[in-house]
Amino acid sequence: MRIIAGHARGRRLVAPRGRATRPTTDRVREAIFSMVGTRMDLDGARVLDLFAGTGAMGCEALSRGAATAAFIDDSREADKAIRENLRLVGGRGIVLSGKVQRLLPTLEGPDGFDLVFMDPPYGDHVIAETLRCLLGHRLLGAEAIVVAEHGRDEPLPEESELATLTLLTSRRYGETLVTLWQTAEAPTEEVP
Repeated sequence: MRIIAGHARGRRLVAPRGRATRPTTDRVREAIFSMVGTRMDLDGARVLDLFAGTGAMGCEALSRGAATAAFIDDSREADKAIRENLRLVGGRGIVLSGKVQRLLPTLEGPDGFDLVFMDPPYGDHVIAETLRCLLGHRLLGAEAIVVAEHGRDEPLPEESELATLTLLTSRRYGETLVTLWQTAEAPTEEVP
């Protein structure tokens, strides 16, 4: 697993030992950043990487110009890997250890995050709850993009439940589905 683009392009990332972490493949990561890149400029972006695992998504964003990233995972092994990967890409960020729903309310920032990644363990069915938590604690910026990686059986919330988030697209990559939402202040046309 490597950084695909940006100033840290080609640097190998470390992964926690064992099978508890399922890193996003390079192919899916490239597809996600292609979709995000049509919607926003990463230069100076504030990124939040939830259920971060290796931290590859946040580190990739830092390599591509994001200003800062916050990573949350509840595995000590994952936290060690994220810290090492953050050092490897030379990015500014913080690593928080614990349950996402418990730690989200502790995050602060006047303008919210510009880009949020979430890749919970398949079968945990926490995407809807996490989206509601992000909205309830006003953690999203004015034109924020939220990216979720999930399995086919993950129940996603209805658009009416999300108030200020608009579904942009959902794409399948093998067993992985990638769904993007954006805060409603932004245009809502489908990503090509």
